[in-house]
Amino acid sequence: MNTPGVEYCPRVFDIGNGQVQQNIVLVLFDRSHELLYVVAPHFCNADAAFPRNVWKRVAVIHSGGTAKIYIDGVEVKSCSAAQPPAGPRSTAYVARSHWSGHSLSKIRVRELAMWDRVLTLSELAALQTDANAVGGGVLLRAYCETGALRANGRRITSSQSRC
Repeated sequence: MNTPGVEYCPRVFDIGNGQVQQNIVLVLFDRSHELLYVVAPHFCNADAAFPRNVWKRVAVIHSGGTAKIYIDGVEVKSCSAAQPPAGPRSTAYVARSHWSGHSLSKIRVRELAMWDRVLTLSELAALQTDANAVGGGVLLRAYCETGALRANGRRITSSQSRC
């Protein structure tokens, strides 16, 4: 991902059933620009400003009661966080928030993948050089095509966001 500048709480992704309804969120927090992973009411923040105008690979591995944030394959934070509650979620936004008062994010995302299992550290390392290095259990895999993030040829980001 790459973020061009300061904006209020830009989302990388926001998966849930509306505002504060089983949401799983990755966001750059407020003006501090810290990467923040949220499974309400728990959160894990990276404690340092995310660099602007630089492409970085970001990963979150959530297993048991621990969430870990990685930037370019390096663990930057480990926090206690309850597992997300089981159950369907009606919407999955990329570069957009469930909160109507938030503007569309200017974050750029070239690739996005989600798995239904916890990746190993060796799988995470392999993904740093090859986005297709890890199969098995992929829930979503999207790539930048013609200026938009697409999965199976379908645009999954808003018309405002670019990659």
